Amino acid sequence: MFCGQCGSRLLLCHARSGRGRIYPYFACSARHAGRGDCTPAGDADRAGGAAC
Repeated sequence: MFCGQCGSRLLLCHARSGRGRIYPYFACSARHAGRGDCTPAGDADRAGGAAC
């Protein structure tokens, strides 16, 4: 999958809640590396509603 704002690949990332549950989410690879100005909500919209 690719970011609709900049065209970079979307990465599958994981976050851990305070209770230890792991949540998968998608993030723009350019934004993740600090090279892009894509919005987290934009990443989630293109990934089928996943939280970012």
